[in-house]
Amino acid sequence: MQRLCHAIAEQKRGSWSQADTDAVVTSTFFGEMSEQDHNLQFVRDMLIKRAPDPTRVLATYREIRLGRHPVRDEEQSLVKAHLKLSGIVRREQDVLRVRNPIYTGVFDYRWVQEHWPVHWIKRIPPAVLGLMASLLIIVVLLAMFARTQQHLAQQHQETAMKAIASAKEQKRLRLISLAQALAARAVRKNDDQGALLARQAYLFHQQSQSHVLDQMDDALRTLLSSSYFSNVLWGHESGVWFVAFSPDGQMLASGSRDNTVRLWDLRQPTAAPTVLRGHAEVVWSVAFNPDGQTLASGSADNTVRLWDLRQPTAAPTVLRGHEKAVYSVAFSPDGQTLVSGSRDKTVRLWDLRQPTAVPTVLWGHQRVVWSVAFSPDGQTLAAGSLDQTIFIWIARTETLAEKICQQVWRNLTLDEWRQFVGEDLPYARTCPNLPAGEGISAEGPGTTP
Repeated sequence: MQRLCHAIAEQKRGSWSQADTDAVVTSTFFGEMSEQDHNLQFVRDMLIKRAPDPTRVLATYREIRLGRHPVRDEEQSLVKAHLKLSGIVRREQDVLRVRNPIYTGVFDYRWVQEHWPVHWIKRIPPAVLGLMASLLIIVVLLAMFARTQQHLAQQHQETAMKAIASAKEQKRLRLISLAQALAARAVRKNDDQGALLARQAYLFHQQSQSHVLDQMDDALRTLLSSSYFSNVLWGHESGVWFVAFSPDGQMLASGSRDNTVRLWDLRQPTAAPTVLRGHAEVVWSVAFNPDGQTLASGSADNTVRLWDLRQPTAAPTVLRGHEKAVYSVAFSPDGQTLVSGSRDKTVRLWDLRQPTAVPTVLWGHQRVVWSVAFSPDGQTLAAGSLDQTIFIWIARTETLAEKICQQVWRNLTLDEWRQFVGEDLPYARTCPNLPAGEGISAEGPGTTP
């Protein structure tokens, strides 16, 4: 308004018509002059550059300018608040209107259309759009071609995989058939050729991963149990009652009714065995100690004999104590203890560090003790008897002593100590891990309340 007044004052006319005023307004605010007006420039920037949403701002302004129907003001509307802030509209009661005719003339319908936001695609020249469309079509065609080729390649791969799987299955079935045929033929030949056929049948069985192992096993066992292959050890003059392998598997010991123990070198199974003589009756059992250097034998002559296999022809150590035949012997895992079971209904433990010492005798069975065995840790001993029972014993004395504390769960009282041990020896806890007995001060052993 100040600028209009200034422009009118510069004209220095005595009288003004409406046409004269319109001419001054047009020359001052419209056309190129509108670009120089700071206020108009501010409004223009608010409408198109600083607008939060130019499209909605221009659309709302256009609707207000047209005035076809009232545009009500809304406090929560960001667009309408922005239009009011720009100054182009004002609130009249509850309706928004263009602030003045100058704004209406400058920011007219044509101006709104010229500054209406255009989608970026519409800004692209038609020639460029055509090129982009062509490129897009090419990309789509290439993608379709690649997809088709991928699908074909996948089909070819699946076909190839099926062919490979079919070939493998055909080979597997052929190997199964061949293995069965070779196994059937092998059992009819008791010679090297039959043995090789049986082994080859087994190898084909492994390759084919078939479920006909029984036929392969039968063929192998049939061939190897024939007289052509089997290792029959001859030498005993009467029935063999017991056999045992050495820990390294290279020696076999046998006890016989001919009163002898024989040692067979399995590396030379046809060689004559070493004969260990000394028992006066049937040898019922034999056992190697864990290091394989000692052999124990139990006999109907009521003795156990220990043979030093480093000097097998030397006289054995004789363990006496059983009153009847010894049917079973076994070494402890550490080799320091031997257990024997006898017809005299007892089990005896022999300390091999003192082999001639009197053994520990375990009673309980009512009839013959047929078998004995140590647990793998050597702590427990089992014995089986004709009385239909199996007895389980603690093998070591120190373990027995420890078990007492686990069972009674107390120590001797002071009175019990004085009664059974005496007053000349200071009180000590029989079970060190348990509290002292009644009558003993907590201050320490040997003290009284």
